[in-house]
Amino acid sequence: VTSPIGQEQASFRWNSTLDIAGTFTVRLNATDQGGSYQEAEAAFLVDSQPPLINGIAFNNTFTNDLITVEVNATDDIAVQSVNVLLSFNATNVSNTTLMAVPLSLAPDGIYRASFIGPRLAGNYVTNVVVTDQGGSPSSQQAILPVLPGPDLTVDDIAFAPGSGSITGEFINLTATVTNIGGKWAEQANVSFLVGNVLVASAKGTLTDGFGGNGSCARRRGACGS
Repeated sequence: VTSPIGQEQASFRWNSTLDIAGTFTVRLNATDQGGSYQEAEAAFLVDSQPPLINGIAFNNTFTNDLITVEVNATDDIAVQSVNVLLSFNATNVSNTTLMAVPLSLAPDGIYRASFIGPRLAGNYVTNVVVTDQGGSPSSQQAILPVLPGPDLTVDDIAFAPGSGSITGEFINLTATVTNIGGKWAEQANVSFLVGNVLVASAKGTLTDGFGGNGSCARRRGACGS
């Protein structure tokens, strides 16, 4: 400190030749011309190794569905953040960033997150970025194979009895529900409208075979109620 009144700022540079990682403490001593003494401490982190990405896995990889990503990442001190960068890179899709998904540490030590899959099937390139507390990053690419999700078509809708039904009479509705997607569908929703006004609704459970009342074929079959 050279000025008799006011504040003075200084910068110090220290080049360590020791290959030791950890948290270090710096003690600062300041004395003015009158002999007054003041001391302060500050801590800083030295991290000599980048984090390791030990595994990447995707679950429930279907279009327009909730996809889960799991990352096994470790560091010699601690992991600060884990992010998955999703980019469009499938067939007939432009190569632009879709989203950045931050992952959270689960009790089992795995970093997880969920996101809604893209609407188009294909192989997407993802980039997993892990950063430790020292700011050192590690990245690794992984392929996200997105399959067609539940894609239902409804055909052959019929009523029994037909146009001659009367008020209070039981009406049977039948339809053929076909799932051309890669994932099995669990239910089919049925809505009843009068003049675009919803008056009733029902759900039919999809089964593996041809169903009777309130059931449908999970992949192909008839749905009745």
